Amino acid sequence: MPKWRSFPSMLPDVTVVNVIASTKSDRQIDLELLSTQLKYVDYEPEIFPGLIYRRRNPKTTIIIFSTGKIVSIGAKSEKNAKESILSTISEITRIEGEKIRVGKIKIENVVAVSDIGYEIDVKNFANHKNNAAFRPRRFSGVIYRTKDNMVVLIFRSGKLISLGAKSEQQAKSAIYSTYRTLIELGCIIGRR
Repeated sequence: MPKWRSFPSMLPDVTVVNVIASTKSDRQIDLELLSTQLKYVDYEPEIFPGLIYRRRNPKTTIIIFSTGKIVSIGAKSEKNAKESILSTISEITRIEGEKIRVGKIKIENVVAVSDIGYEIDVKNFANHKNNAAFRPRRFSGVIYRTKDNMVVLIFRSGKLISLGAKSEQQAKSAIYSTYRTLIELGCIIGRR
């Protein structure tokens, strides 16, 4: 088992891979009209009640509901998620000819990933932590709930995935604290 000192002192790189954000407009939105005026849309109300709009810049998927709810999925940053919603609101205003006002844009979930470069003894980790579940017949990773009530998936390969964060910083902090805990518990096996 490697010693504490043999690991890099710097924290692993973390990449945000998905930011989900949402807002609600002050009025109903005409999805039929939007489906004929926007490019790259799917609208089949008999299958799904929302209009799916695949934006090119910033590259995201926007789901618009007639109730006025607007959701951005797939952004690589909080800034891009908010930009995609604001750009979509501008397009709706242009197409419908009526200004649309929305509430605060809320970050719903930030997903981040990291590869620490070392194999992890996931079984040992799960045995040391009450807030970690490892059921290898169902799922190959450990589902770990941090002190901040964040979820981090831990895989033997050295991959860590943070789920459920409300900000990029919160997602990164969850991965960093999990990495430190792995080192402290001696659950890092060595380089792959």
